[in-house]
Amino acid sequence: MVRLQRLTGMRPGEVALMRAIDIDMIDPACWIYRPARHKSQHHDRERLIFLGPKGQALLRPFLTFDASSYLFSPRRSVAQWRAEQRARRNSPLTPSQAARRPRAKPLRTHGELYDDGAYRKAIRRACQRAGIAIWHPHMLRHSAAGEIRRRYGLEAAQAVLGHSELATTQVYAEVDVTTARRIMLETG
Repeated sequence: MVRLQRLTGMRPGEVALMRAIDIDMIDPACWIYRPARHKSQHHDRERLIFLGPKGQALLRPFLTFDASSYLFSPRRSVAQWRAEQRARRNSPLTPSQAARRPRAKPLRTHGELYDDGAYRKAIRRACQRAGIAIWHPHMLRHSAAGEIRRRYGLEAAQAVLGHSELATTQVYAEVDVTTARRIMLETG
């Protein structure tokens, strides 16, 4: 989710809601993701997120599931992690562990999709485990916007982020101070 969001500049909620059924794969060079829900839908605007080869490569391993299920599911992730833990286990299960049945009503269950809070908490925990400064998922959108603005210009960043107003994009894609400094060193 993090890699895809950083690459595309999607909002955290847009990446969390991804389903194969919402991705138009007719053009193999560039897929189009149309989120089922998005921030500006009440203005009757369509949100299109284009997925090039790098984005497609990130998504392919997740496209093997039911087309209407969420691509990034905490329930599936936890089940996969537990299966990997069991496979790496060195000692054999005790007879009581082997005979244990799953609870009919577990105390805690994981959802089918990440909400903004769960996604943010997962990133926070990963940052703490890695011993790095804590950041939040919306920073990925800002980072993508800045890179797109530096490479392709402000209007390109506006198009990719799906903003109707250029002023909104300027908030996300801050002016590149490094470029301004380099230019003034050369010219001024």
